[in-house]
Amino acid sequence: MLKNIEKTMVAAFCLAVVWLITAPAVHADDWDKATRITVNQPFEIPGMILPAGTYIVKIVDIPGVRYVVRFLSADESKVCATLIGIPDFRLEPTDKTAITFYEPELNRPSALHNWFYPGHQFGIEFAYPKKQAVAIATAMEEPVIAFKGPAVTVEELLDEPLVAVTPGGEEIEVAEVYPGFTPTPEPELNFETYVKELPRTATPFPVFGLVGLIAAGVASVIRFRR
Repeated sequence: MLKNIEKTMVAAFCLAVVWLITAPAVHADDWDKATRITVNQPFEIPGMILPAGTYIVKIVDIPGVRYVVRFLSADESKVCATLIGIPDFRLEPTDKTAITFYEPELNRPSALHNWFYPGHQFGIEFAYPKKQAVAIATAMEEPVIAFKGPAVTVEELLDEPLVAVTPGGEEIEVAEVYPGFTPTPEPELNFETYVKELPRTATPFPVFGLVGLIAAGVASVIRFRR
C-alpha cells in the first residue's frame, strides 16, 4: 500500500515540475500573440512597403487595447512599423497563423488585410492612411478601414478616429460596413487569468527551490507512515 502511495506522490511531483517550468511561457506567448512570418515578396502595410523577408508580429502591450500591432525585424532589434486596426472575426479558427492580403493593384505589392493568431476566432483588420485606403478600396471595389491623420506614435494612432472609405473616397461609419461594430478588446482574452512570465533575465532556480521543499515534505510524510 505504501509503495503505491509513494509511486503516486512521485508521479504527481514530476507533473508539477513540468507544469511549473512550461506553463508561464505558453501563456506569455498567447498573450502578445508573437508570431514569426516569412514573406517571399515585397508587401504593403499601412504607411509603407516592406521588403520580402522574415518578421515578428505581436500585439503591443497596452492595458485594455488589443488592436495595436507591431512589425519587428526577425531578431526583434528593430521596429519596422506600428499599426492599428479593428477587431475581426472568423467562424472557424485554424491551427496556423492566417494572414490575408487585398488583391494587388497592377504592378504594386499586395496590401495586408488582416491577421489571425492560431486557434483564435478574433483577429485584427488593419486600418490604412486615407489616401492609401482609397487606392486599395478602388482596386478592390469595396470599403477599406482608414484613419485621416498622419499618425506615427502609438498615442497618435489611438487618438485617430477610424472610418471606412469607399472606392469613390467617401467616408462612412465603420458600423455601416460592419453592423454592430464596437472597437473593444477581443472578449476571449483576460490577462488577469494568465500566469505572469518571469523576466527573461531571471532564472528558474527559485521554482526549483520551491519544488525541492515540496519533495522533502513528501519524503518525510512517506518515512513517517513507514
